[in-house]
Amino acid sequence: MVQSVECRLSEHGDLTARVKFQNSGLSPARRLRWLYNAHLVVIHGEDEQRSLTLGGEPDLERSHWRQDIPSWTSPPLALRQRNDPEVIALIPQSALIAVTVRIVADYQDVFGTTHQEVTCFQGRVEPRPDDAYAGLARAHDGVLDEWPGT
Repeated sequence: MVQSVECRLSEHGDLTARVKFQNSGLSPARRLRWLYNAHLVVIHGEDEQRSLTLGGEPDLERSHWRQDIPSWTSPPLALRQRNDPEVIALIPQSALIAVTVRIVADYQDVFGTTHQEVTCFQGRVEPRPDDAYAGLARAHDGVLDEWPGT
C-alpha cells in the first residue's frame, strides 16, 4: 500500500511528509486513513549526536485523511517539533540529519474488511527554505522501536 515517502525539513525543525499509496489489489482500497511520526538524528561538531522525536504514536481514530484510491499521493502533512529547542538550534550547523518515518495506515477492501499497514522509511534530509523534498528509502518496520524514547 505505502509506495514511497518524501520529506522536507524546514530551517525551524518542522518536518513535512508526502506519502504515495498504491493499491495492489484488483479493486480500489476504501476509507484510507494514515498518520505518521518521525525521529530525527542531528550529527554536529566532533561526531556529537542528538535526537528528537516528532509527533506522538499515530492514532488513526484522530485521522482525517480518508479517500478511496487505486493510487494516491497525499498532500503534505507536517509535524512540528515541540520538545527540544536545543536540538532545533543545532540544525543549521549540523553535518548530517537523518530521519526515520513510521507510517500507520489502514483501509478497507471491497468486502469491508479492514487492513492495517505499518511501514518505516529512512534517509538524509537537509534544512531548506524552499519546497524541495528528499526521497526516503524503505527501512525495516521495527526500526523506530530500536530508538530509546520512541
